[in-house]
Amino acid sequence: MKKIWKENWGFIIAVIAMAFILFNMKTRTFVTQQLFRIGLFSPSLSKKDVLGPIDKNIAFTSAEGKLIKMGDLEGKVVFLNFWATWCPPCIAEMPSIQKLYNQMSNEIEFVFVDVDGQFEKPLSFLKKHNYNLPLFVSASPIPETVFDGSLPTTLVIDKKGNVVFRHRGMSDYSDKSFVAKLRQLAAE
Repeated sequence: MKKIWKENWGFIIAVIAMAFILFNMKTRTFVTQQLFRIGLFSPSLSKKDVLGPIDKNIAFTSAEGKLIKMGDLEGKVVFLNFWATWCPPCIAEMPSIQKLYNQMSNEIEFVFVDVDGQFEKPLSFLKKHNYNLPLFVSASPIPETVFDGSLPTTLVIDKKGNVVFRHRGMSDYSDKSFVAKLRQLAAE
């Protein structure tokens, strides 16, 4: 046994460290956020990404009880994010979404959708982490072309109601080039 440990100590320590990262949500979130800082998860938003119009009848209810339909938001740029409190990649990207919200909440509309369809747990989570993102739940069926169950999923909808960006998985939405593209969309 001593021989195995002596010959493979580096590998054994690496496996233990990886297990810790994989099974500890706080550690996994921290590691992911550090990867954001080196630009590993920077989103790209370009004109060639137009995916077509969003269904205007998709509806969401806010934590305050207000019902909005995507058709009501036509004429505004919309940042639509599907997330859950139990999703480590969702949690990892939240600081960047909060930063984006702080920078652009006067220029674009934010719809932050809890996929579990509840308010109590996500509101508590947002408050605990000092996030002030506008929380919604689905009030109508969501087509798979918009949300196929992958978390997190983020869409950007232009003023004409076209989906110009869809990303499944985490990203750093405070990236300067992404913010510049959003500002460009908002100015059009």
